[in-house]
Amino acid sequence: MKGFRAPLFILGCLYVCFIVCLVSAESHLPLRVATHFNGNGEPNGWMLRSTYLEFMVVFGLAFPLLVPGLMWLSRFIPVTMQNIPNREYWFSPSRRSDTFSYLFRHSLWFASMSLCFVIGMHVASVQANSTGQAHLSNSLVLTFAGVFLASTVFWTVSMLRHFNRVVSPAF
Repeated sequence: MKGFRAPLFILGCLYVCFIVCLVSAESHLPLRVATHFNGNGEPNGWMLRSTYLEFMVVFGLAFPLLVPGLMWLSRFIPVTMQNIPNREYWFSPSRRSDTFSYLFRHSLWFASMSLCFVIGMHVASVQANSTGQAHLSNSLVLTFAGVFLASTVFWTVSMLRHFNRVVSPAF
């Protein structure tokens, strides 16, 4: 459990921030919220404020936990169906438990990254609806998407580097 403290703490703090963002945004959103925008940032889809906030609660809670959920469930899938570098080494009986712990712990970091992206998109949506004429900032969306994409690449590379490391037995 020790190795899980940091990612769980950060994820928990981010969920608190997410809920605070949602609660504080309610008074800043119009009754009819622009929720979908074309490539020019002009709205072409709307929701009632209450529906938008309900959607964001469900999406913000569920989407970030998708990967950790799949990683946790992976322990119940036959090893032959799992595809990681050096599978035989990492899923040997002596390493199997540590491997699944690593995958789950690593996925909690991804959940934090995903929640940051959800918070960012929510902030962009609130900002887009804060004026009388709704307009989404493409640069803001591209910034959030770019940071999420870059962090996903970093996350993936670090996981692949971990599983490409194989310790040879000393003779």
